[in-house]
Amino acid sequence: MHPLIHVVSLLVLSLGLALSRGPHWGWLLLFLPVYWLICGHGPGSSAWSMLKRLRWFLLSIVVVYSWFTPGLWIVSDWQRWSPTVEGAQLALHRLVVLIAIVLAVATLLKTLDREQLMAALRQLVLPLRRFGFPADRFALLLTLTLIASRKLAALGSPIDMPKANSIKQRLLHVVDRLYFRFREALIVDGLAKQIEIPALVAPPVWQWAWPGLILTAVVLVN
Repeated sequence: MHPLIHVVSLLVLSLGLALSRGPHWGWLLLFLPVYWLICGHGPGSSAWSMLKRLRWFLLSIVVVYSWFTPGLWIVSDWQRWSPTVEGAQLALHRLVVLIAIVLAVATLLKTLDREQLMAALRQLVLPLRRFGFPADRFALLLTLTLIASRKLAALGSPIDMPKANSIKQRLLHVVDRLYFRFREALIVDGLAKQIEIPALVAPPVWQWAWPGLILTAVVLVN
């Protein structure tokens, strides 16, 4: 499959999942195993690292939606201390959507190498160059950020906080350590050298049926 088709399909699926509201939105999840069959592999261990980094965010989604959404109490005896049925349903929806998007992104990063990803992103935003949009710079920076973030998720260890009493000093320490780790991830992956973005030929017309099928499914389930 053409790299641009990979990226466009991911964007359409992610947007469709994020905006899904209908009762049949779960059918969109079937595109994930189909995508894995097409790629010949799943998301790999990097997906687990990404989800592990998001564990507190996922927990906050459960708490906010389950306990702060008006509706029918799950445990009527607890009254306002009980999560609501509607809130639990919304929390489950958001959790599944976020996890599915993370799995799809991890699969994309495992399928496309650095050059393919940069070239696909550049080709995606290339029409905006006539309006002055820096397509090459956008593709380069976004690709470096995605790759470095994956490396940091795999290597990441807790940042040692200084024993300073000043909040400002602690924040500066965290920013400095994150910047250092970001640069380290780029160097380890060999990204600190000069990079050229390869040009891609246009994808075969028939391959656009894949994102078109996903878009059709998004419209139908909503």
